[in-house]
Order: sequence, then C-alpha cells, then structure tokens
Amino acid sequence: MSSLLTDMADAIVTELNSQEFSLGFRASRVNVPSEKLEDLSRLYVEVVPRARVKTQILRDRYQFDMSFLIGIRKALNSDANSESDPLIALGEEIDEHFVGGLIMDSFPDAKCKGSEFGSGDDSPWMSVQSQTEALLYTGVVIVQFVVHATIGS
Repeated sequence: MSSLLTDMADAIVTELNSQEFSLGFRASRVNVPSEKLEDLSRLYVEVVPRARVKTQILRDRYQFDMSFLIGIRKALNSDANSESDPLIALGEEIDEHFVGGLIMDSFPDAKCKGSEFGSGDDSPWMSVQSQTEALLYTGVVIVQFVVHATIGS
C-alpha cells in the first residue's frame, strides 16, 4: 500500500538523483535514519517524510501540504572547516534547487512552496557531534510541497 507522503518522498529522491551537485551522492528514502558510525565515512543524503496536512478546499477537493527533511550526513576526520565547508555548500545547493516553485517531472501534481537549509529549532543544521572520538556532520534541508487532489470522484 502506498501513501501520498511516501510517494512524494520517493519523487524527491528521484529528483535529487537526476541532478548534478558539487559532491557526488546517491540519495535514498528512509523513515528512520540509522547508519552505524563506521558506515558514515561516505556521504549519505536521505529523504525523510516529515508531515502531511490535509485541508478541504471544495466538497471533493483537498490541498495537501507536505514537508520532508533532506539529511546530509558524513563522518569527519577533523574539525577543520575545509572538511565541513563542502558539506555546507551541498546543503545550500540542494536548498537552491528546490526553492522557487519547482515542479518535479516524476510528481507533476506537486509544487515546491518552500525550502530552508537548517532553520528552525527542530533542525540540527550544521551540527558537528562528537560520538566516541569521531565527528559526525549533519545538515538538514527542509522542503515543503503542496498538492491539490480530488477525492471520491
């Protein structure tokens, strides 16, 4: 059984994987990111469904406002800016790709209504955490889409 939220997250993955960014990666959809620290030596870009709000706009027509987190994670060898700066630049590139009303080929009924690179209290934007003598970079892009749908006809 598919859902609008997971179908849309898969479309975002397809969109990310069809573009060229400054750092190479293969995006994936996950509901619960859970890589082992030793696996994070490579760059992970993961799309996580965040929320769906349904609003009735006509008797049989609805608007769905959906948001997704695009997580950027990678283990670092040091706390040098030269190691984390390219990851920050990647977050900005992804943010800029989605902002401005983007409509994805794989989900033409959805329009991007906003994108933010790590704003808000619930986003661990540009956090570098020390975990058992290792450093882990985490950046988050929050993307918001709107979809209009007719139900029951």
